[in-house]
Amino acid sequence: MTRSASQQPADPADPDRREEADSRAAAAGGILGVLAALVGVGMLVAKAFGAHPWPVISQIPLLMLPVAFLLLMAALVLAVRRRRRV
Repeated sequence: MTRSASQQPADPADPDRREEADSRAAAAGGILGVLAALVGVGMLVAKAFGAHPWPVISQIPLLMLPVAFLLLMAALVLAVRRRRRV
C-alpha cells in the first residue's frame, strides 16, 4: 500500500512550521507577561487594602516575568534570523 501525500509527516525544515513555532513562543511569552503583571498589580492592590497575600503569590511575578522576557527575546531573535534569510 502506498502512502498519500496527506499522510506523510511534515518536514521539520518547513518554513511554515518554524513560523508557527515562533508565533507560539511569542504568544506564550506575552500571555505569561500579562498574567504576571496582573498578579503583581492584584497583590499590590490587596496590600493597599490591608490584606496579607500568601508569599507564593508575591513570587509568581518574580518567576514568570523573566521567563516571559526570555520567550519574547527568543521569538524576536528567531524572527530576525528568519527575515534575514529571505
